[in-house]
Amino acid sequence: MWRWLPGDSTLGTLAGDWYVSADVRPSPVAGRLGAVSWDSLPPLVGLVPVVPADAQWVALSARLARRGAERPVLLGGDSAGVRLLTVTGDGLWRWALRGGAAREAYRAMLASGLDWLLGGGGAAGQVAVTAAEVVPRGTPVTFRFTGDSVPDSLHVSVTDGGPTRELTLRFDAEGSALAWLAPGAYRWSAREGGRAAGAFVVEAYSDEVPPRAVTLAAGSGRLREVLAATYARQRPWLFALVIVALAAEWIWRHRTGLP
Repeated sequence: MWRWLPGDSTLGTLAGDWYVSADVRPSPVAGRLGAVSWDSLPPLVGLVPVVPADAQWVALSARLARRGAERPVLLGGDSAGVRLLTVTGDGLWRWALRGGAAREAYRAMLASGLDWLLGGGGAAGQVAVTAAEVVPRGTPVTFRFTGDSVPDSLHVSVTDGGPTRELTLRFDAEGSALAWLAPGAYRWSAREGGRAAGAFVVEAYSDEVPPRAVTLAAGSGRLREVLAATYARQRPWLFALVIVALAAEWIWRHRTGLP
């Protein structure tokens, strides 16, 4: 769904010259928008003030007369598989009629928005999600989104034979989400259509997390015969004998005139 808020008469519009910022923020539509020269565009004639939700991203923003705080112009989000793109600026027709860089900016916004709204990476209603089959204890289960456009969040149901738990997966830019679970065998399924499902096991064993505390068993000690070895350097009288022999040799050589 693509919403154009200035056309809604129930919403208040802040009139004025709203200039779109040249800094394109990271978003699923930033690829085409980053090649547009936003400084050369005419200003918008109005803007509907909107506060983005936590799960929404802002692609374009504008400031009144190039001063003050920035307000979102183009924002979107994908929550639980439902994609919504919202335009808050009024006066985009000036871009389409101006020609040149302004018309290219208008076309780039439409093309990137439609590509994101229509992109799915599969049949309608199908959720392309996979999960790791086996993980050791103390390691999160990794879910991966294999579709073309990664959603911000996805709800899955997880059960180990007991009560079903509802998890909200938050995907990063690479399409990975982590879920921390206790050891056990689980089955999971995506809430949207129930077409994405699977099973995984969280092992009770881990190389870094022992399954139980390490203790020492009590035992009685016993004596063992050991062969003792005594070395010559451990007998001081041998050193004294060597010193006396060397002294006697020196005295004999001295008396006989030997060097």
